[in-house]
Amino acid sequence: MRGNLKDFVYSNIITSLFAFGGGVSFLPFFFFFYLNKYQFLDISRFYELFGYASATPGPISPLFAGVVGFEVFGIWGFLLGIISLVVPAMVITIIAYHYYGKYKNNKVLGNLSKYMIPVIIGVLLLVVFTVSNETLKYNFDFKILHYMVLILVPLIAIGKYKTAPFIPIIINIIYTFIFIKL
Repeated sequence: MRGNLKDFVYSNIITSLFAFGGGVSFLPFFFFFYLNKYQFLDISRFYELFGYASATPGPISPLFAGVVGFEVFGIWGFLLGIISLVVPAMVITIIAYHYYGKYKNNKVLGNLSKYMIPVIIGVLLLVVFTVSNETLKYNFDFKILHYMVLILVPLIAIGKYKTAPFIPIIINIIYTFIFIKL
């Protein structure tokens, strides 16, 4: 059964309330709601739209919710997707900031934030493995060699030469256009 606009807004609100971390940490929630529970998209279109959202400037998760909303429900899906994902997190942030001043020296809260770091790392690793596994299904020549080049270019450029992140992105885009025939 395919979900409706109400289900889409509900899934974004729940994602906004319970996802903790940056943009790609939202991906398991989106995967569960958009693919498994409400079947808004098929898996290949899901990753394609995630790629579009990742390639555009700005925060990934609202862009992705907007792109999926537009794909499935048109302009109202786009607007409600972004609003339903951003507003609950914004309200929580305002409330947390209000109480932070009162309880900033509380040891329980300090320890809680320290123990969330491994959880966030685990979620990010899950996202990396899931996306990598899905993209490796595409059939093109010398795929492992291409992946190694596409991974090593940013690691060397940013890690060793301390370049700005846009330089390896541009290099990888040029490399993809020249050597990978999708």
